Amino acid sequence: MWKSINNFRRTSDKIYIMKYEIKKVWRQAKLKDRDSYKKSEDGRVFIIIETLDRKLYQVKFNTIETRGNQNELITHFIGSNMDAPVLDAAIIEFSPRVLSTILNNLSKKIINIDKECYKQNKLFGIEWHEAARFASSEDEVKYYHSICKNKNDFFAIFPFDQALRNHDRYYKNHIIIKRESDAKPSHYASIDGDRIFNSTGWDKLESEKDRFDCFARDYHKKLYDLIDNKSFTYVRKFAVKLHNIKNETIDLLNETMNENYKDLKHQHSIISDILKYRKERVIEHCNGKCYKKVTQKRLSESGEYNI
Repeated sequence: MWKSINNFRRTSDKIYIMKYEIKKVWRQAKLKDRDSYKKSEDGRVFIIIETLDRKLYQVKFNTIETRGNQNELITHFIGSNMDAPVLDAAIIEFSPRVLSTILNNLSKKIINIDKECYKQNKLFGIEWHEAARFASSEDEVKYYHSICKNKNDFFAIFPFDQALRNHDRYYKNHIIIKRESDAKPSHYASIDGDRIFNSTGWDKLESEKDRFDCFARDYHKKLYDLIDNKSFTYVRKFAVKLHNIKNETIDLLNETMNENYKDLKHQHSIISDILKYRKERVIEHCNGKCYKKVTQKRLSESGEYNI
């Protein structure tokens, strides 16, 4: 229910507090990308809408098994609170007629789409940048990192993905965007958090609670190979920031999910407990084992919790 990370304010103890500001969509949901739904190869569907303030947002939808919209909210919440380079976001209020039309159309394409889970017609959305550049290969990810202005922010994705079990960090999930001060796209951003918890269904999340192993696909290995002794210090710093998210802050996430999604309080509570458990252990497991180029033992085995 926050408008964007830029509108978060800090309290004296540096906890992020959400600013509640709801945006409404146009009476007709303006589906960008030439008035069509976007469907990925594995059946996940999202739409691009334009809100009253003329911003574009990508909105994903829940299925019965996997809660893509809530997973995106969880990802953004944790990312914002550890200063990861996530995009701006909002809870967007649809008119009942528009949301009903969208869900009915989606249910014709996706058999297991969940049409009943949203309270008060509100869904989470990530700001969409039409001028964003999506990496087209692992080599291009490396190139984007070399030209972006926020190079050190890139290293947040490593403890972030490990703590959230986000196995989907392949090359298309890295982009650079154009800020107002930029002549061209040159700010790195992390996207696509609907497959956290290793794409596990919400009824089986406990199976991921204690898993901190390295991801094994080729694109993971190429990402790990970007980390050396110097850059690993930034990986560790972001791990500390994630670790320092307070339990009370995660309780706020739990409250937000309960306010916006129906009949899932038990699962929201399980997720809250898993997040608290994993954040306490992220530094212990962010120990260099995934990174072949990290050789200094004082870096890879350090147990210090302070930067």
